[in-house]
Amino acid sequence: SDVCSSDLHTYTSRRNAEFFQSGALKISHIPCEYAFFCATQNEVDIIDAKIMISNGVKAVVEGANMPLSNEAVNALIAA
Repeated sequence: SDVCSSDLHTYTSRRNAEFFQSGALKISHIPCEYAFFCATQNEVDIIDAKIMISNGVKAVVEGANMPLSNEAVNALIAA
């Protein structure tokens, strides 16, 4: 069976995935093509939006009640 109990760092190393320690890097700073934000309000600000734009994000999806600040939304629309 592929079921086991381990910490996230161990799991990601076994799966050849990256692990980011809490507080080490904001999720919006990790390069990606599509970003889905489904958490708290104003999670992504203008600085985060500009970083995502410079990293080449193709689309940003809001799956919660305004996870992006108004300034972030405007920057992404303008890009």
